[in-house]
Amino acid sequence: MDNPKTVGIIAICKDENEYIQEWLDHHKKLGFNKFVIGDNESKVPIQIDDPCVTVIPWTDNEVGSQMRFYYEANKLFNPDDWVAAIDIDEFIYMPLIKSIQIFIKARTYKRENIGAFGLSWRMYGYKGEKEGRVPIEEYKDWYPDQHIKTIYRVKDFVAFCDPHHIHCLGDYIDEWGNPIKGPHKTHTSTFIWIKHTWTRSLPEFLEKIKRGSGDKVVRSYSEANYHEYQSKLVNRDYEP
Repeated sequence: MDNPKTVGIIAICKDENEYIQEWLDHHKKLGFNKFVIGDNESKVPIQIDDPCVTVIPWTDNEVGSQMRFYYEANKLFNPDDWVAAIDIDEFIYMPLIKSIQIFIKARTYKRENIGAFGLSWRMYGYKGEKEGRVPIEEYKDWYPDQHIKTIYRVKDFVAFCDPHHIHCLGDYIDEWGNPIKGPHKTHTSTFIWIKHTWTRSLPEFLEKIKRGSGDKVVRSYSEANYHEYQSKLVNRDYEP
């Protein structure tokens, strides 16, 4: 299989304008070259002057809104494109691999029936108190989580089962070739993973709670959850 020409990302967000450019710049460096962002009625409408980015105003706030946006965004891609469905606080990391195209080609070279990859979450935070945001690279402390997010080939896509995993025609595997059967799996993050910056700082975590969820899923979080998550940060990224 040749390197895929288009590897895109679809994401929906609300009032996360200050985070988007860092998120875009990070993923462009990995080879992602098309982004479809749903603006779920942000107080300041998202405006991005970038030919790689399409912003879709999104007013649907009922249960399942996120997946309905994914279906609409999916229509903007061609059958042979690959697409990652992630959030603005999620960054794909693969420090030993130069581009997402190389990752996909290497994994599908002798196994072209692969339709999707599930990437494990690493939950990142910053040990110690931070009043403001620091660059994404400075978040090095993390703990493993069994949730995944998905990169899929459009022509193999059938349906979103939930925001984490899909139903697809081809094989659905993790980085080691193990089958994916749902939104959770045994955590692996050797070559590629999702850097989920769930607890950047306490003020930002409290602001995240205040924003709430556009899909009306009830999530009861408090400051106590922030400190609970911080206490789980038992691993640290390797620094040569």
